[in-house]
Amino acid sequence: MTIFGKPLGDFFLAYCFRDPNKPGIDPEIKGLIEEDRSNVQSCLTNSVEYYTEILSSVAAFVSFCYIIYAGYLMFTAFGDEAKYAQGKKTLLYALVGFLISMASWVIISFFVSALR
Repeated sequence: MTIFGKPLGDFFLAYCFRDPNKPGIDPEIKGLIEEDRSNVQSCLTNSVEYYTEILSSVAAFVSFCYIIYAGYLMFTAFGDEAKYAQGKKTLLYALVGFLISMASWVIISFFVSALR
């Protein structure tokens, strides 16, 4: 199975965990894999950064979906205070979740850059 033209297994693996001798691998990516494998600290920091970007993107997408859902609840309340309050609460939780996920991304990026 492929996603964005890459095998699914390679999409979720950081460079240092990939096989550089796999047939059909891009030479640029092969160089990144060999560079990451030569330095353990670089491998770990790049892996943390890679997975943080993936999880932050997922968290931002989920928050965006909940913001749209909250807007839908508030827009379709038509005077129903309970439904409007539920939409308001959902919007608040979605925004707080988004801020927490972005703050965690900033903190992890800071520590990763400090380790380099």
